[in-house]
Amino acid sequence: MGNLELRAFEIEFNRPITKRERSMVNIVGKVFLGNFIRPGWSGEIDFYLFMCDNHGLVADYPHFHSQILRCPLCQDRINKDPEPTICQEELDNLKKELRDMEQK
Repeated sequence: MGNLELRAFEIEFNRPITKRERSMVNIVGKVFLGNFIRPGWSGEIDFYLFMCDNHGLVADYPHFHSQILRCPLCQDRINKDPEPTICQEELDNLKKELRDMEQK
């Protein structure tokens, strides 16, 4: 079911989710996808790719003032911190490892 939600995200925002981004979720827990706006919204908002225990990979934005990520399908709470959970240097190293793995 999560794959249908991801496909809807890709179509709505004309933004494919890469294999690398899908792999990074397993390593860092959530991946920033970019800033997007929906009709009727007053501005852009950050969207993240993350794992729901019930639906697998999903994409959504932080909700409420506390910035909670919730599965858009079942509303299960994922976490309160939409910022990367590792430092930028570690993230860059992981991205390099993923690139190397994809080239093999």
